Amino acid sequence: MQCESFLENQRQLNSRKGRDNAQSLFGVHKIPSDNQIRTILDPIGLVNLFAVFKQIYFVLKNKGYLKPYEVLNGQLLIPLDGTEYFSSECIHCESCSHRTHANGAVTHFHSAILPTIVSPHLEHVISLVPEFITPQDGHPILDFRF
Repeated sequence: MQCESFLENQRQLNSRKGRDNAQSLFGVHKIPSDNQIRTILDPIGLVNLFAVFKQIYFVLKNKGYLKPYEVLNGQLLIPLDGTEYFSSECIHCESCSHRTHANGAVTHFHSAILPTIVSPHLEHVISLVPEFITPQDGHPILDFRF
């Protein structure tokens, strides 16, 4: 999405095409407000959505929809993009990263790395499972000892 919010994206789609994803994909007749979206989505842990990304990827692969994205003898191009999706000087949690400004103010934020499948010949991209960036204590998360 190129908009700052789901709601604004749906409004723009509706004004350009006379319909939006909420209507055509989910049968929603009235676009919910930002507060309604938060109330519905906030209780859902993001990791619960990871399986959806994987399922969609395997369906696309098995049905041959990834073939047009292949380059260099069947390879997929997967660039990584980083984003901050929350920022506050007041609200924070244990998963927040933080930065201290020169004036001493502290900003807490969440960020993620967003991989996508792209092709130089196609205008659409395919989103893959995001990787959320969280503060570390200096110890590796994964243990590769066998």
